[in-house]
Amino acid sequence: MKQIPQSLQRYIQSIESHPEKITPQILEELLQQSQIDASDLIPWIDLDHPIADSYGRKMVYEGEHFEVMVMSWRSGDFSAIHDHGSAQWGVVQYFGELEHRCFYIKDGIMKVSKEEITVKGQINRVSNSLIHHMGNTTDQPFLSLHTYGTYGEKRPITQNARIFEFYNDEIQLTNGGVFFLLPDHLIHKRIAGIKADKITLQKHYYHLLMRAQCNLQSDETSNDERDGLKHISNNILKQIFSPRDHKLFQQDVIKVNLADGASCSNFWCRMEKKVNWQLLEHTDALDALI
Repeated sequence: MKQIPQSLQRYIQSIESHPEKITPQILEELLQQSQIDASDLIPWIDLDHPIADSYGRKMVYEGEHFEVMVMSWRSGDFSAIHDHGSAQWGVVQYFGELEHRCFYIKDGIMKVSKEEITVKGQINRVSNSLIHHMGNTTDQPFLSLHTYGTYGEKRPITQNARIFEFYNDEIQLTNGGVFFLLPDHLIHKRIAGIKADKITLQKHYYHLLMRAQCNLQSDETSNDERDGLKHISNNILKQIFSPRDHKLFQQDVIKVNLADGASCSNFWCRMEKKVNWQLLEHTDALDALI
């Protein structure tokens, strides 16, 4: 660990040598004691990640039963809704204002349980049951530090992470980044999807649409990929964000009931600004958007 900053070395060694069974609570305490700063993560910064990747992702340390990673978030970067596969415990430390949203499944329906805007230095615990997504809605890039572990040797630690892709009505299993629009070669299994309430679907489709638009504007995207992205964008705009749904959308925003203790971010205000419902009444304007 010669090239790893001392704060990170202390953190990794404290996990390796901890005499008790690691839990998210214990891991949070070890991370706090290590006093890691955002500057310690600079060797793993990845703000020039490919446009097809929804965020940057670099491995810092891979042990027998845990791994430490740095994620890089450009403005607009967002992960898909996902869990962490085989990981049984973990923590995430944020070094910027990141929009974070958690979900739960009840009676086969996914719903939002919590929304927040993180603060610099905030630490969130990760359990095997956590389903969430996160992203950068600010105009400034930043980093986050992720630790995931298991109670036995498994590699990769987060193997079989589930991505909940409602557009294709499927759950995608992957061993890598939990990106939107994941290419086929990174999906090693597809299983039947689950349902989601309207609020969750609108959130998911909004971020999927923004990701598709971002990819369409990139020189890295091939012509074949552009055709697929235009098709996805068209379907989302027509089916989910059509003018006829605008009034229902506004009513849902007023009525939305999150689980006890949840707090709302400015998501709905952004959706109103980004999706011009009146423009979508006209086919030529719709074509201009994509």
